[in-house]
Amino acid sequence: MIRGAMKPRVLLVSHSAIVPGYRCLASRMAQRGNLDISLVAPRTWIEANSQQSYIEAPDMDDSIRIMVERTFCWGLRNRTARNVTHIYPRTLSILDEVKPHAIYLVEEPYSLVTSSWIWASSMMGLSPAIIVFSGQSVFKTYPFPFNMLERYVLSKTHMFLPVNNDVAGVLRLKGASRTRVVPLGFDENSFRVLTENDKTSFSENSDCSKGYFNIGFLGTISRQKGIPELMQTFEILKKNAHSDENPDFRLIVVGEGELRDQVKSAEVQNPGKISFRGFIPHSRVPDCLREFDLLVVPSVDMDNVREQLGRVIIEAMACGIPVVGSNSGEIGRVIGNPEMVVPQRNPDALATVIRKMACDRDFYEAERVRTIAWARKFSWSAIAATVENHLFDAMDIAGVRVR
Repeated sequence: MIRGAMKPRVLLVSHSAIVPGYRCLASRMAQRGNLDISLVAPRTWIEANSQQSYIEAPDMDDSIRIMVERTFCWGLRNRTARNVTHIYPRTLSILDEVKPHAIYLVEEPYSLVTSSWIWASSMMGLSPAIIVFSGQSVFKTYPFPFNMLERYVLSKTHMFLPVNNDVAGVLRLKGASRTRVVPLGFDENSFRVLTENDKTSFSENSDCSKGYFNIGFLGTISRQKGIPELMQTFEILKKNAHSDENPDFRLIVVGEGELRDQVKSAEVQNPGKISFRGFIPHSRVPDCLREFDLLVVPSVDMDNVREQLGRVIIEAMACGIPVVGSNSGEIGRVIGNPEMVVPQRNPDALATVIRKMACDRDFYEAERVRTIAWARKFSWSAIAATVENHLFDAMDIAGVRVR
């Protein structure tokens, strides 16, 4: 497609866009000036067992047309079910208003919402390019009706944008012919290295403990995220914490999940050493990360899931916080330094790297500088340029004419 004076109309649909941080991609794409972006986001959503309402962000939202819509779904009490069983009652009306040249569905191929937009555009006689996200890194056979929905989406999609190579491989095994890997990004305005003025302001509002090396975990409190291994690692570090060669370690755990009671119990048994914060909204993540000296991501592969990307890894790096993680899924490739990647389910190896980061300041500072530079390629501004090119390619494949 030749990029001319008339901008192609792109409709982007994402339930995650209820939160400002997840509207960054649409905003950055609109700011580039080559596409007319409309974004559909839910009015309310269930996250971490609580209802969230759409959060306005005028500085970000002014560049795009946003339609905050009511959703209807099954599985209201189940987060995973809600992700794949919701629909927008105004789908037909929105399509009639926007008349998109391309629809970018940031939803899974087997979800009801994805197939509903594709089906509705076909019923209205529209022929937009269909672009679909995927983050499913393990090959799964879904039960009816999700297997049927997935086959339908696979047959109608012009291009898939999986988050990593493992996901692309799964899509190809299922018959997808066109995949372009696009990792998740971070908001470079929120996740950044602080200036001296920022640091002064932040230090007045944080409870970062002096004299400790703060090990941080931020994510779901579950076995798949490596919580048992994390607690074992901390026990190993405690044994030699008061020697001349080792600092005192503090563990900060942020999140919610099935193993919260285990973490709470450890907090009680280790007063002043372990701090459990519970769930925090995404808007508070940057300040939370800046309390850490080191982020730990000890995830493990399970039968039905492995780590897709680990968005918190690049968010921490962008803030100048080094990251050590396991070799689960995509973690090693995202971290980008083999010295900071350890085998899964190996607390001794994890403790060794943490101890080196705490005791060798030259090594720590070199890794910190590297991570800041490495993270830049994951900024939403960089990702937006890549996605824009893929959208134009998809419109070419679909034979879309802009007029």
